[in-house]
Amino acid sequence: MRANCAACAAGEGHRSYVLYGRTAKKRFSIYVPEDLVPEVKAAMENGRRLKELISEAGLRYTQALKKRVSAEPAKPQKITAMLDNTELLLGMRGTVHRSAPGQ
Repeated sequence: MRANCAACAAGEGHRSYVLYGRTAKKRFSIYVPEDLVPEVKAAMENGRRLKELISEAGLRYTQALKKRVSAEPAKPQKITAMLDNTELLLGMRGTVHRSAPGQ
């Protein structure tokens, strides 16, 4: 309580600013003096905007990477492996199909 303060005497208290946050799993609070409030608010807004821009950049990068990968011709090794597997599967189906009527 402040001496000679009408607000303190009336029990109203004083308006104050506190910054709350988390570091790892610990919660913290920091008193912010009134003259620094505009600066802290601007810094927080800049931080939010930066976070949005980073998310947007990550999304655009992922989309561009997917386009580039799909536009590149497939590697011959992968195609060969896919063809070998397809022929093997077709051959197995053909074998099963031919041996069933003869039984």
